[in-house]
Amino acid sequence: ALQWLDCLLAYQSDFRPQMRLEDTKAALPCCEDIWEASDEMTWQRACALRPVRPSLLAALESLYKKKTIDSNIGEFGRILLIHGLYHRTWEVARYHKDTLSNWIPSAPGTRAPSPSASDLVTEWLPRNPIFSKWRNSACDCLDVLHWSANSQVAQRAGLEHPTILHLHLARLILLTPAATVQSLASLIVQNSKSGAAPQDVSQAQYHEDRSEVLRWFIQDQYKARLALVHAGAIFWHVRRYSHDSMLEPFAVLLATLVVWAYATSSQAIDQQQRQGLVGTGSSRQIQEDPNSSGSQQPNKEAESDLIDLPFINLDRLCDDELIQMYVLHGSRMKGYMAGIGDIC
Repeated sequence: ALQWLDCLLAYQSDFRPQMRLEDTKAALPCCEDIWEASDEMTWQRACALRPVRPSLLAALESLYKKKTIDSNIGEFGRILLIHGLYHRTWEVARYHKDTLSNWIPSAPGTRAPSPSASDLVTEWLPRNPIFSKWRNSACDCLDVLHWSANSQVAQRAGLEHPTILHLHLARLILLTPAATVQSLASLIVQNSKSGAAPQDVSQAQYHEDRSEVLRWFIQDQYKARLALVHAGAIFWHVRRYSHDSMLEPFAVLLATLVVWAYATSSQAIDQQQRQGLVGTGSSRQIQEDPNSSGSQQPNKEAESDLIDLPFINLDRLCDDELIQMYVLHGSRMKGYMAGIGDIC
C-alpha cells in the first residue's frame, strides 16, 4: 500500500517517487474472497485454495516476460501491478535522461570509440528506441490486465469495476506528457487571472511547454490518439459507473487536459497550414523511425475502409477495429464527444 500511495503522489503532484521497486519484497495482497469470508471455516477453505501469493517483483516479471497474471492476485494486487508498471517505466526514463547513460568509460590515455549515428539517442524520450520498447511493453502488459478486467465486466452484465478506471488512466500517464500539459494549463490560467503582461520566465516556460505538447501531437501521433480514446473512456466510466473513489477527480482532470491539449494542437497545426507556414499534411504524415512508438504504417485496404468509418464517438463504447482505425488514420477521421461535437 505504501508503494501505491508513493506512486499516486508522484503522478498526481509531479513529485519524484521516494520508493523503488526493490523495496516491495512482500507478497501481494490476497484475493477478495479471503477478505469477504464470513467465518473462520470459509476463510480457511479460501486460503487453502490460494496457498501462494507472489511478490510484486515476481508478478511484474511474469507479466512483462510471459504476459500472464497469477490467478491468486486479487483486484487490489492488480492495481499495485499497474503502479509497478509506472515505476519500471519511470526508472527506464530516468536512466535514459542521464547523458552519462550513453557514455562508455575508457582507460586513461586511451581514446574512447566515438558513437555511431545509430548509437546516438535523442533527448526526447518517445524517440528513444530503448525507452520506446519499454513503453510499448508496458502497454502490452496493460492490455493483458484489461482483457482480464473485461472478462469480469462481462460476468457482471457490463458493470465496470474500479480497476477499469486505473487501466484507462494508466494509458494517459504513460502515453502523454502529463506534467507538461498540466504546467501549460496552469500558466495559461495564471496569466489570464493576473491580467498583466507575462513575466519573461513564464513566457519562456510557456513556449517550452507548448513546443513539447505540439511535438507529442505530431511525432507521437499514434500514441496521442490512443491516449485520446482512453481519455474518452474515462468520461464514460465516471458518468455511468462512478464509485466516488479519490482517483476519479484527478482522472477526469487529466482526461480533460489531454483532450484540450490534443484539440488545441490540432487547431494550431491547421491554422499554420492555412497560413502556408507548413506544408499541407506534412505535420500529420510523419515519417517515423520503425523502432519508435506507434510507428505502424496504414495499408491500402485499411485506407479504403475510411469511407465507411468517417468518425468515432470517443466517449462511447467502441469496438477494437474502430479504435485501431482511429489510432492509425485519426488525422483523417473526426472524433466526437457528447456536448462538444468534433473536438478538433
